[in-house]
Amino acid sequence: MLQIDNALSRSSDVSERIDAEKKKASASRELKQREQSLFMDGMRLDVEAEEAVKRLNEQTNLTADVRRQFVIEVSGGQA
Repeated sequence: MLQIDNALSRSSDVSERIDAEKKKASASRELKQREQSLFMDGMRLDVEAEEAVKRLNEQTNLTADVRRQFVIEVSGGQA
């Protein structure tokens, strides 16, 4: 984009300026399309990851083994 802007500022011929403007608009459109594509790919990957985690949780029988490691005693309290 910067190169196209530089070409625009240097161009003295009207047709060169018009061509440079067209190239700039085309490059801008292509950039926006690629950004949208990357955004959609990211959204798709997020959904796929969430589904994979959900499937993993459903397939796995997770259990917790709880053991008392210490006892808490409270003393000296007055009502």
